[in-house]
Amino acid sequence: MNYKKLFESRPWMNEVEYQVRFWSNPQYRTPHLPLVLGAGTSSGKTTMTLGHLEMFYADKKNKDKKTLLVPSATKVLRNNFEDAADDFKPQNFNYCVAKTVEEVEAALANPNCQVVIALPHTITRIENLPKLEWFILDEAQEWYTQRTIQKILNMTNPTYQLLLSGTPFEFHRKKDEYMFFHVSVEELSDLGRVSNPRVEVVSTSYDVNYEDYNNNGSLRNTKSISAKKHKEALWEVAEHMVKHLGLPEIVKKQFLANRATNKILSVFGELEPTIIYCSRTKQANEFYKIFNKMFPGQVLMSHSHNDDDSKEFELFQEGNHKILISVNRGRIGFDMPELFNIVDFTLTTNVAMLLQLLGRLLRKSKNKKTQKVYYKIAGANDASYIKQLMTGVLSLWMKELYSNYTGDGREIRIPRIKPSKPRGPKGDKQPTTRPRINQRAISNFIEMGVLSLDFWKEILHFNNDKFATIAWTTLDDVKRECYGIRYMSPKGSLTKKLYDETVKKYNVKTYNQLCKINGSLAQKAALMGWDSNLEKQVVGSKYSVEEVKQWMIDNNIKLFKEFLQYPRGQVYRKFYKQYVASGEMEDTALKTNSGLKKGHKYDEATKKKLSKIRKKMWDNGNYELRINGVTTRSKS
Repeated sequence: MNYKKLFESRPWMNEVEYQVRFWSNPQYRTPHLPLVLGAGTSSGKTTMTLGHLEMFYADKKNKDKKTLLVPSATKVLRNNFEDAADDFKPQNFNYCVAKTVEEVEAALANPNCQVVIALPHTITRIENLPKLEWFILDEAQEWYTQRTIQKILNMTNPTYQLLLSGTPFEFHRKKDEYMFFHVSVEELSDLGRVSNPRVEVVSTSYDVNYEDYNNNGSLRNTKSISAKKHKEALWEVAEHMVKHLGLPEIVKKQFLANRATNKILSVFGELEPTIIYCSRTKQANEFYKIFNKMFPGQVLMSHSHNDDDSKEFELFQEGNHKILISVNRGRIGFDMPELFNIVDFTLTTNVAMLLQLLGRLLRKSKNKKTQKVYYKIAGANDASYIKQLMTGVLSLWMKELYSNYTGDGREIRIPRIKPSKPRGPKGDKQPTTRPRINQRAISNFIEMGVLSLDFWKEILHFNNDKFATIAWTTLDDVKRECYGIRYMSPKGSLTKKLYDETVKKYNVKTYNQLCKINGSLAQKAALMGWDSNLEKQVVGSKYSVEEVKQWMIDNNIKLFKEFLQYPRGQVYRKFYKQYVASGEMEDTALKTNSGLKKGHKYDEATKKKLSKIRKKMWDNGNYELRINGVTTRSKS
């Protein structure tokens, strides 16, 4: 089938250059490796996927072949695909949206259903899955390496794989194992398909240091921030908005007169629809109380305790509310063109997560030309680093870096103004035709933390000759300077020799000291056992009982197998089993995997049939047996 027929039957579709390239290239129709479609928000990954399937099933010999489309692991993304398919109106294939295990089994067995759309946890419960022709996974950067997806791939052995991702950086680390098709935000901007959100870094009184972040760039669970400190930060953000929204002077003075009270927060009422992303559930609850009292009926909140199906996001999309407060929701796949502001209280420094959050503002509004703004909240100690971090994050919207970035901070370049050279004796000035760049403007942008895509376009398009006035540094170098880290090793140099030299040179006594000097070396030393002479040895991650309980609550873990549906779930499951066995936690998720039947009477012989974890619980006195109808506790 020629790609032009896609447009003949769908007059509402426009020919977009990069979509035509994708559909018309034969190597993408039958890829010999998993095909990664790495494209920014608003590129139309869903439309490109549906067009791809329409062309595949136009060939009559493919009519009996099955495609399994997994829209990540959320109902919101599944609904997005269903709506897109309804609008696309495929003519060459039928699709089924399966919401239960039974529906998935029926759809896979139905010869009239070529494309099955289902979530991973409903698929893995089926014992016998058929051979697939195409396996398609959305938000692949989050799920492709997880056991759930790998199990599906092993059972179905698909001929072809299509992996959709807005941040395909992890796949770039193994470029020989994948094929790629990239669409950067820079390309989308040149075509006028995305908005140009402004990034504003807001320095607050949060006391956050380098040690408070984990290896993933997120705030550690052990980092405690008081409710009072959250309120102060919220007031500081409101004060920043008052000063930068361009309000009339009289109105501005009225707001600033109430800067020490909740009244200043009424400035949020001047904003178009806004999402506030929080790092903790308690923080979100506190913000909700404040805003709901100020704007009754205009505020929504979504987290694992109150919004299991993300219904609040669907309500927010209807456009009848001002503010949505979220924890770990709506970061990926949430599409709302009329969203104009994001206030990021997560304090994350994870580059991929920041790109995903920024992507929520890329869709162009259909009705308004109001400037979209991403407010990145920073602590007083790391505001300088966050400003330059966001500069680097925006650089990933440019085609060259987006297509090659692997997640290494040394690959992200940060611009700096070169120091001026001392003037020599005056001579005849030679005429020059090189483009001039506004050095002061760039310096002010970085210092103020007010950035946009145009900032990078100006630098890259007008500063590429050998007389350039811009110097470059890397994100890792910026981190080292801002946090006072004395050494960051290059790739492949984490050796025992380097460890011995570092310990001797800096007189390292504790593991925490080594982390400050070289975090990567400290992790390698812990894994290899080199750090036996240091205090507070840490081998891998260790989560406390409280952290495991909170994680289970946040992710609504009811069944033991549900641990593996989430990133890091295997690690949390390991500690959960340990704490249950030692009696430090109640058994809430092991019940379905115990090997024991509910309501059955047991004797001592039953103990021999128990799983290893149950035997350990018995030995520690944390298990009950029913003997002759009487419940007795095990004896340690």
